[in-house]
Amino acid sequence: MPITDEDAVATLREEVAGDCDIVWANDATASTASSTLGPWRATGAANAETCESTDAGWYPRDENDGVQTLRLVYASAEEDPVRVSAVAIAELWSAGRVVEVESRLETGNEDGWQIFWQEVDPNLACPGYLILRAAEARLVRELRVSLDTMPFEWEGIDAVAIVGRRATVAAGSAR
Repeated sequence: MPITDEDAVATLREEVAGDCDIVWANDATASTASSTLGPWRATGAANAETCESTDAGWYPRDENDGVQTLRLVYASAEEDPVRVSAVAIAELWSAGRVVEVESRLETGNEDGWQIFWQEVDPNLACPGYLILRAAEARLVRELRVSLDTMPFEWEGIDAVAIVGRRATVAAGSAR
C-alpha cells in the first residue's frame, strides 16, 4: 500500500496533537548516495509504493558502510524557520536503522548542529514512520538524519517531515 501525501498528513496529525503545519524538505545532500537514488529523492512528501521501493527515496551508496547522513533543508536563510513540534521520517527497506537526528537553525556552515534525537530506532514497520516528538519546540531550517548501515543493512529514507509552525524572524531574532 503506498504512503501517499494524504496518508502521511493523516498519520502525522494523529501522532502529534494540535493543528500544525506539515513541512517537507525542499533540498537535500548526503554523505553518499546510490548513483540513481540520490538525496533529492527524499525531498517533498513520501511516495513509496512498497517497503522495497527503489523508485522513491534516498539510499546510501553501499550497505555495510558505517553511518551515513542525509541533510535536509526546510527553509533558506532568507525564509522563516520552522518551530518544530515533531519530526516524522518515512523509512524504506530495512526500517529501524536511524541512529541520530540533528537540527540546525543557521545555514551555510557545519557548526550549530544540535542533537534532536539519539536512541535506538523503534520503527520496524516498512514502509513506516519514525515519529520523534521534540522535548521542547525549537527553530529549525535544516535536519541531518544518520543511518547505520552496519552490519549489512541497507535502508532508504523516502521523506522527512517537520511538524510545526513557521516562525516569524525579525532582525535576527525569532518570535
